[in-house]
Amino acid sequence: MKTDDRNFRIRKITLTGGTRDHLTIAPSFSSDLRTKGRRAPNALEGNSNKYEEAIGALLSRLAFVREREREKIANEIHDHIGQNLALAKMKLGALKNRLPDKHFIAIEEIANLLDDAIKDTRSLIHELEPQVPQETGLKAALGFLAEQTQTKYGLPCLVKTASLPRSLTQEVQVVIFQVVRELLINSAKHARATRAEVACAYKDGCLRIEVLDDGQGFDPGDGTAAKPDVGKFGLFSIRTRLAPLGGQMDIDSHIGAGTRVIISVPLAAN
Repeated sequence: MKTDDRNFRIRKITLTGGTRDHLTIAPSFSSDLRTKGRRAPNALEGNSNKYEEAIGALLSRLAFVREREREKIANEIHDHIGQNLALAKMKLGALKNRLPDKHFIAIEEIANLLDDAIKDTRSLIHELEPQVPQETGLKAALGFLAEQTQTKYGLPCLVKTASLPRSLTQEVQVVIFQVVRELLINSAKHARATRAEVACAYKDGCLRIEVLDDGQGFDPGDGTAAKPDVGKFGLFSIRTRLAPLGGQMDIDSHIGAGTRVIISVPLAAN
């Protein structure tokens, strides 16, 4: 029997000594629970994958928008604040020649303050500049990243980059740059590597990046590497960032034998 979209079970009960049969209608909750119990794991897994893809798409979009905003702010600082500071220093130099010598010390102090402000402004512009400038692209950005890695963490890094297609979008370049940076940070801070290597190539419509180190390695199957608290973003977050691009990450690592991470991004889908 079915009513109000719920299944019911009809049970016949005969009373002792009676002449009438009574029908008892009871909802088959046990059957519903068994059915829902079987469906729950699949439903949760499907929702988890959807949420992971949505988070990855959001992270990629936020990274791209942040790059554009950083570039915009850097240009505004250069065109307005930087130019005004330089002009103020020029006018102060001209004023210095017309003032009595008793004002020399005060003029020098102001000039030194302007020099510090100009230096800080240039440093700020440099920090805000896009990680992957459109003028130079991913190849030059990875080379600069290798220099930064050695300077900041003492980890020598060799970069091998083949010719990359012009169809490589800015969004893909930003994601790849951030992924490689996080992998190198993991190599330096967690794997205790003494050298690293980054190889980037394009073949058959797919961008392939390999990041290798000679660190202590780990067992990819123990689940530790997938935790978000390993490194700044963690390997879990890297997979999440790659998902909206259709990218994949494969890990080949053994304890005491270093780590090789292979990133594959199909450019046709982007």
